[in-house]
Amino acid sequence: MPLRHVLVPLAAACLLLPSALLADASILLDSADGETAIKVREGQVRISESENPSTVMLFDSANRSLVLIDTGGRTYTRVNEASAREIRSQLDAAIKEAEEQIKALPPQQQEMMRSMMGELLDYGASVPRVEVRRDGGRDSVDGVDCELVTVTYDGEPGMEACIAGHEELGISADDNDAIVAMFAFLTDFANTIMPSRDRGGWELSGMQGVPVMAKDADGSEVSRLKSVDKDALEPGLFEVPAGFTEQPLSVQ
Repeated sequence: MPLRHVLVPLAAACLLLPSALLADASILLDSADGETAIKVREGQVRISESENPSTVMLFDSANRSLVLIDTGGRTYTRVNEASAREIRSQLDAAIKEAEEQIKALPPQQQEMMRSMMGELLDYGASVPRVEVRRDGGRDSVDGVDCELVTVTYDGEPGMEACIAGHEELGISADDNDAIVAMFAFLTDFANTIMPSRDRGGWELSGMQGVPVMAKDADGSEVSRLKSVDKDALEPGLFEVPAGFTEQPLSVQ
């Protein structure tokens, strides 16, 4: 599966995903791109989006790994620390090759090519210093009490969120551990393959609560909690469907 098909759902999931949930919980969130459904059961997390209905993401906290499922193509791709390192190696090779090709061009064309390939060449950027600032402010989102926080990148405002505590949402600790593990995995994955500031919602790994509302630095709302359902979930929802073919993660 191409890397771009992994990064988009991972970034979207990280931006919208609460960091603690009750066992067998179904969470529905609204965003500018549609709805995100998050289901949690016994340390496993399933995420699907209305914008990309054919893509499903599964996370297993026991082995700290992700599975990206393409229901339309009947394929799946495993994402773990080893595959992240392999992708980093492929990216480094691609960047080196691109740099060599650019150097062989006339100066004017070099500048044009560097502008066109800026995103690829930026993969080697350093990891930004991300901080979650808590100033004691509080708010209420759809009747849920929450703490206002600001996320900064290298000291500059990056986003705002309102974080609900465990007690406000009646959340237990078991699934909290699974979600925290997922955030940690996503952060490590992001830092390995794309250590730049433009990483979507990876920064939510440090918020230690449920982001019932999140805003961009310009104040535009990007996500809001819509509903929480605590009905029992079928175990099969957290498994790769029978007959699907495994595909390796690639940089294509």
